[in-house]
Amino acid sequence: MNEARDLMSEDERALENRARRATLLSLAAVAAVALLLAVAAFVMVQRERERELVGWQVRLGLVADSRALDVGRWVEARFAVLRGIAQNASVQLSVTNLELGTPSADAVEGQYPRNLLDATAMREGFLAQGQTAVDANVAPTGESGLALIDAQLRPIAATPGMPLPPPELLAAARESAAGRPGLMDLAI
Repeated sequence: MNEARDLMSEDERALENRARRATLLSLAAVAAVALLLAVAAFVMVQRERERELVGWQVRLGLVADSRALDVGRWVEARFAVLRGIAQNASVQLSVTNLELGTPSADAVEGQYPRNLLDATAMREGFLAQGQTAVDANVAPTGESGLALIDAQLRPIAATPGMPLPPPELLAAARESAAGRPGLMDLAI
């Protein structure tokens, strides 16, 4: 074999070296193009993932904003109902008479705030599911309800099943007595 190499002319050797170099350069070019395509594909996949992530973030942000708006509207609707009771002139007069102990010409006047609270609680959803304002031979569950309280935070009138006020409720009542709407955390 060495003899065959020796017999090759220099031109043949140069031609063979050029062919090898061309083959190696072609292989290197193919490898570089493949590497470039792999990097481009990886970058494209990453960009597509980022684009999808941003799309999901936008969608979830819209859903969260709409839910927050709905919760805000629901809370405002609850406060509107409570403001309606608090601003009711008949309730104000009746509660004032009850607090002062003024004898009323109408014997039913003391029942008006409670009847109003019962009707409002049933109509506006302030009673727990399955809880009714109808007196029956069933012990109240004490989960929810409406109550009118005086300046010393004593109940004046309440719906049946109204639970004993927790400290959070009393703090919210103090806020309300100071002229600000009081809100306590919901326990679910």
